[in-house]
Amino acid sequence: MKRFLVILILFILIGGGGVGGMIMLGMLPNPFNPSKQGEGEEAAAAAAKAEKAAKPFEPPPAVIPFVDMRDLIIPVIVNGQKITQVYLSVRLWIAPGAKDAVEMFEPRFENEVIKEFTSYFSVHFEKNDSINLPEVKRRFVKIAKAVHGDNVRDVLLINVFEQSFGALN
Repeated sequence: MKRFLVILILFILIGGGGVGGMIMLGMLPNPFNPSKQGEGEEAAAAAAKAEKAAKPFEPPPAVIPFVDMRDLIIPVIVNGQKITQVYLSVRLWIAPGAKDAVEMFEPRFENEVIKEFTSYFSVHFEKNDSINLPEVKRRFVKIAKAVHGDNVRDVLLINVFEQSFGALN
């Protein structure tokens, strides 16, 4: 009798697994959820409609010229003490054909950035704990326009973060 029960349970498990697999593969209709039988076709139709309505990607007409600037580390000095430092990594989006002119004035641009952000971060970190990225970007654009004029279209912030560990402690 025990053998008969074990064999019967094995047949039920194998048969149930086979039927379940056929339902999952779509070979048999799902008797437990008949309302979702046509959902696959509706989803495919909706996806096709959305894909048709989507605007196709248009690549830019030319390569966008960039100039990578050297990474800058600005010390933050409050009350005569270095409390932290800010790491700045930027890229300049320049006008076509202006790469040589922008690279020629790179040291001047870096000098202006260091001068501007040393005083800005010293005042900023007296009142705040975090970096105000829109203000940092606005100041970078202002400096770039002052140094390079119309040769620079925009400044892209690649990496900006505060570093208060290591030799500062």
